[in-house]
Amino acid sequence: MRLSTIGIVLAVIDAILAKIGFVVFLGAAASISGGGGGHDLLPEPMMMGFLLGGPILLLLGVAIWLGVKIKAALVKAKARRDAATIGCSDPESPAS
Repeated sequence: MRLSTIGIVLAVIDAILAKIGFVVFLGAAASISGGGGGHDLLPEPMMMGFLLGGPILLLLGVAIWLGVKIKAALVKAKARRDAATIGCSDPESPAS
């Protein structure tokens, strides 16, 4: 699996985990304040892990994906620049 694919999969999975943590957090807040909502859907350490770890890993996944894409664009630009330089300095090419 390519690194950019791993990065985007990591970002999508952790966005889902962060949303789960946020929804459970809202449910816990609603039940504390007297409203409805599920009580003890997830233990608090797991909920905090989703709330904190989800966005951190989401950013990591996006950074990996963007890093791979930027590196590939830089390599392509360098290859084009090198090809243009070789084409201009080729002594066998006819002068115009």
